[in-house]
Amino acid sequence: MWLIGKIDRPNVGVLLDVGHSLYAGENVAMSAALLQREGMLDLLHFNDNYGEWDWDMIPATIRFWELIELVFWLNETGYSGWNSIDISAPRSDAAQAVQHSVTNIQRLYRLVDRLDHDLLLANLDHSEPGANMKLLSDQVFKALGV
Repeated sequence: MWLIGKIDRPNVGVLLDVGHSLYAGENVAMSAALLQREGMLDLLHFNDNYGEWDWDMIPATIRFWELIELVFWLNETGYSGWNSIDISAPRSDAAQAVQHSVTNIQRLYRLVDRLDHDLLLANLDHSEPGANMKLLSDQVFKALGV
C-alpha cells in the first residue's frame, strides 16, 4: 500500500490474489478491507489453497469460512471491482473447473447476502471470539437451511 500511495496515480491499484494472501498467512478479508479503505483494491483473483503453497484450487473447496469472511467484508466495504478466477485444474476438465469456480463464488455472495449483517457487526463490538464464531455459524447454517 505504501508504494501504491507513493505512485499516486488513479490508474494504479492492487490486485489481491486470494491464494497468495492465504499462502502468506494473511487474513484475506482484513487485507481486502484495508485496501478498500484506502481506495486501492481494483481486482480480486479468487482461488483456494491449504496455506502451505499456492495451489490455485477451486474457490471455497478448502477455506470456506475465510472466503465467507472475505465476501462479507467486500460487501460491507462496497467493493465493486472485478472478480477473476486464478485456478489450475490439471486433472479436471478446465471449462468445468472454471464453471465450478464461478458457481462457488456466486453462491458465496448469495450466502453472505442472507446473513444478518447488522447482528454480526454489532456482536463484534462486545463479544469474545467463541461467541462470534457461534453467531456466524448459526447464521450460515440457518441461511443454508440446516
